[in-house]
Amino acid sequence: MHLITVDRVGKLTTYEGGLRVPCIAYGPGVIKAGATSGVVAHAMDWYPTLASLAGITIPEGVILDGRDLSSLLIGESEGIPAFDQAISLNAEIPLRREYHPVREWENVFTREEYLNAFFYHGSHGELAAVRSGKWKLSLSPDLKLFDLEKDPGERVPVNNGEIKSRLRGMIVQFQNEMHHIE
Repeated sequence: MHLITVDRVGKLTTYEGGLRVPCIAYGPGVIKAGATSGVVAHAMDWYPTLASLAGITIPEGVILDGRDLSSLLIGESEGIPAFDQAISLNAEIPLRREYHPVREWENVFTREEYLNAFFYHGSHGELAAVRSGKWKLSLSPDLKLFDLEKDPGERVPVNNGEIKSRLRGMIVQFQNEMHHIE
C-alpha cells in the first residue's frame, strides 16, 4: 500500500490524495472480518451493495451508476467481479445503462472498462480527470497521464499514446452520455 500525500494543493482536487478516503465496513456475521482491500469505490456503489446485503433486488426499471460490492465485503471475491460473472444479487445494475459508444471510439475500450472507470469533476463542476484501473488522465490544464501503481503521488506523467487515447475515448463517451441525460 502506498502513502499518498496531499502536500501540493490539499483536498478538493482530482489528485489521489485529494480524493481517496478510507472506508471501514463492519457487519458481524455478514462482512468478512479482518479483510482489507485496495479496491477503488465511490459513494454510488453503496446503493446496490447495501440492497444486496439486505437481500433486496433493485427493480428492473431502476438504473444506478453504482456497482454491487457485496461479494467483496462478504469475502466471496478479492475484487469486483466482472459483470458477466454476476455473483451478487445486484451485480448487473450498471449494465442497465444504455451504451452507444461514439463510432470512432467503439473498438478502443470495452463496455466493462467504461462502466468501471471513474470520472472526476473539479471544484467548479467541470470534468477534470478519468481513471481506469491503474491509469488516470488529468485534463487540466493539459492532458497528463499517470500510472497510479508506480506513481500514486501523480508527479511524473507517462507518455503512452494508446492508453491516453483509450481514456480520451472514455471521456468523449461520458460527455456524450451526460449530454443525452440532460
